[in-house]
Amino acid sequence: MLTKEDLQAIAAMMDEKLKPINDRLEKVELVTSGTRILVENEVDRAIKVLGEGHQGIIDTMKTLITPNQLEDVTARVFALEEGFREHSEQIDQLRRKTG
Repeated sequence: MLTKEDLQAIAAMMDEKLKPINDRLEKVELVTSGTRILVENEVDRAIKVLGEGHQGIIDTMKTLITPNQLEDVTARVFALEEGFREHSEQIDQLRRKTG
């Protein structure tokens, strides 16, 4: 059976063996803490600024094209698509006739 002194000696040996690991973990914790602070301060701020910039673009676009203009463009695109379909069918018919 182990005595109290034996257990204390084992504990001291374990502490000595684990010291390099604990030192490395402390360094990792410092790096992790620094990274967390960077993300909280810099990345979050950058994302917020980016979002505000996009909102500015959206607001500008709303002033550049009115709903009526958008409807007009939509109608024109629809008309162009229909004309394209019709012309494609006519080309196919001509190809079939001419072989």
